[in-house]
Amino acid sequence: MAPIGIHHYLYLSAILFFMNLLQLPMNLLGVSRAFWLQVQPSHVVPFAGICLGGLLSHYCLTNAYRWGDATMVVPLDFLRIPLIAFVGWQFYGEPLDPYVFLGSVCIIVGLLYSLHREAKPA
Repeated sequence: MAPIGIHHYLYLSAILFFMNLLQLPMNLLGVSRAFWLQVQPSHVVPFAGICLGGLLSHYCLTNAYRWGDATMVVPLDFLRIPLIAFVGWQFYGEPLDPYVFLGSVCIIVGLLYSLHREAKPA
């Protein structure tokens, strides 16, 4: 494996910058002024943790697309949907939606089918 140069980090930084540049206005458009709260000093540490976690997830996803095959990365990325549904159920008492798990089964079956097709000799 070749050593990673400075261009690799500049490339990742550019992707993260433009990803956030595009997502911030779209997120702000979806926020109602009635639900907008002022950040209190006690919110700074959790807010920073959420921001760093989001940047880290984008960094990892960008590296996954760079080094992995997209047919493998995309289905694994979609697996966060049922995982977040499970977290919402466990920590926040949200009801589980059967359609989320039906979609998850479709994703897993598609992933396994794709892996099975690629494993066949040509």
